[in-house]
Amino acid sequence: MSPVTFHTPPNWPPCPPGWVPGADWRPDPLWGPAPAGWAFYRGPYGEPSAPPPGAWQPVATVGPPSVEMYPSPEVGEPSGRSRTWLYVTVAVVLAALMGAGVVIAAMRGTAEKANPDPISTTAPAVEPSPAPPSVDVSPEPVRSPAAEPTQATTEPAAVETSAPAPAETTTAAPLPPPSETPKPAEPEPDPIEQPWIDVDAYISGPAQLSALDGGPKGFKTYIGEWAGDVDDDGCVAEFGVYAMHPTGFAVGTAGWTNCGGGANVIWSSKSGQWEPLFVLQDLPTCYDLWDAGVPPNSGRLECYDGEGTYWW
Repeated sequence: MSPVTFHTPPNWPPCPPGWVPGADWRPDPLWGPAPAGWAFYRGPYGEPSAPPPGAWQPVATVGPPSVEMYPSPEVGEPSGRSRTWLYVTVAVVLAALMGAGVVIAAMRGTAEKANPDPISTTAPAVEPSPAPPSVDVSPEPVRSPAAEPTQATTEPAAVETSAPAPAETTTAAPLPPPSETPKPAEPEPDPIEQPWIDVDAYISGPAQLSALDGGPKGFKTYIGEWAGDVDDDGCVAEFGVYAMHPTGFAVGTAGWTNCGGGANVIWSSKSGQWEPLFVLQDLPTCYDLWDAGVPPNSGRLECYDGEGTYWW
């Protein structure tokens, strides 16, 4: 393996360990530009190094990516033997179809010779038989003896004058109010993009712990367990907290009152409990901060990479 390794900037997706981009590789424009002075290639001790032969040159113009971020193996073309079997299979299928067409045509010709005259299935027309003559069989009218005329008395028929039943009236049910169209939920912001909380507090006992109100969960309790602690030499533990981040990070100092000594500290609760993530006497590398997941834009952290220093 080449001692020179490829390192992506903090705002780019991380690459697989040991992966080095080829000369035709281009970063995605959506990733944005790398920080000024970013060292893409580094030696075995983290020092900036020149790109290995045949690798991508960082000075190239950022444009549409010509290959994937992590190239997948390409599928090769079928071998000559595979193509030969393909041609043979197609030829056999065509020959079988042509043979089937010849057999069907022969069978159709044999059937036409066996039945030269088609059998008529139309029934002969039947003439209607004449209808029998009609015979008048109605009886002659019988005369009845004359009857004396009688005066007919007719009473007028009673007419019902009942009033019509009132028509039923139905009240239409009220229409339900129009339903409001639910608004789509707004996407939640990325926690790491939340701003840092400036504190600038020096804590040497419980009286100063209120300055950590509103910070990440558990950090105030963690500092309270150590602040004001006195060792065998009478030195009092003192902390300086510069800034806190809601995702579980804090930046400050740790030392002893009137006893000297101390260091810059970056605390984190990523492991499930608060503990020092970095104890520093010098500036950390920007890559180490990015690799540890420390949120950027703190305004209190400096890091170095390549030939310069940057605010993280």
